[in-house]
This record gives sequence, structure tokens and C-alpha cells, in this order.
Amino acid sequence: EEIMPNDFSQGVTFGDRAFEQSVAASPERQQLYLLWADHKLRFGKVAEGLEIMRKARSFSPSSGFMLRLYGEYLDSARINRPESANTRDLSFRLSPELYGIHEAEQVALDMAKYGNGPRSIDMMRAFLACKGHDTGIACPAPFVGVSYNPSRDVFDVVVRFYRGMGDREAAEKYEAFAKMYFNDFIVEEPKKK
Repeated sequence: EEIMPNDFSQGVTFGDRAFEQSVAASPERQQLYLLWADHKLRFGKVAEGLEIMRKARSFSPSSGFMLRLYGEYLDSARINRPESANTRDLSFRLSPELYGIHEAEQVALDMAKYGNGPRSIDMMRAFLACKGHDTGIACPAPFVGVSYNPSRDVFDVVVRFYRGMGDREAAEKYEAFAKMYFNDFIVEEPKKK
């Protein structure tokens, strides 16, 4: 984008050439690949950008930071949401300090939707412990003492999970927590067919 303005008709081609030349001159420079992948994404060349992002990831495959960037690329490109959720969860486990509590909450919600439901419930319970609720799980270290207002979605997911497991007591406990924040909180029962 800084190499060629977006409204320049040949911007994509010239941008690609500039990145190709830069990578040829400095093939181990991960930042160039990250910028190039972002360039591809901005111009709708998602598959090409994904290959470049994979190359960038290959330089440090177990880096929490790189895993976060890779997961965010997948999410931004709106492809493979399950892989995105799992990758960002792995990133969070490796490097929780890279996340604010609301970003971590979103990782947990995405895990509930696309990935590992029980893992997401444990994450949400841990975040609620940060708010002072007795959930049986400790607040993760980077979030102790952090200001946190849980979203309605967290309570909705947790209450539905425990109802689905047949644990009425746990479902009622989390519903009571939810009503501390959202006095109109209610989880609708699924409609019977």
C-alpha cells in the first residue's frame, strides 16, 4: 500500500514486483513475507497471500506471536475458521501476554463456535474467575487484576453448554452470574421440532 497507492491501476503488479525483489534480496526476513501476505489479502488474492503467510510462519512455527498473526490472517480472509480458532488458541496458550482479556474472550468464543467446546468453556470460566466469580478455575496470570466486563455471549455459551450436559446446577449458577451484568438475561430453550 505504501509502495503503490490503491487507486493506481497497476498497484497490485508493481507491489508484487517490489515484494519479490525485496524477498530476493533478503529471503530470510519474515517481516517482508508478512507485509506481502497482507498486500495480497488487501487486493483479494487470498490463496496467494495464504501461501506467503505459510512461508512467514515456517521461520518460527512455534512462536505464539506468529501463530496469532497466522490465525488472524485466516480470520481476516474468512477462510478456515476452525483452523483460525485453534491456531489463535494455541497462540494464547503459548503467549497469553500477547492478548488483552477481551481478545482472549473472543478466542474462547471462536473456540466454542469452531473448535474445542470444552476448552472454550474452561477459558470462559477462567476469565469469569478474573471478575471474582467462583468458577473452580483460577484467573490466568496475565489477567489477574485486569478490569473485565464479560460479554453476554460468554454467559450464553456457558449456560447452554451446561444445560446441554444436563448439569442444571451449573447452568443456574452461571445464569445467576449473568443476571449480575444483564438483568434481562435469559437463554431460550431450543424449539422442539
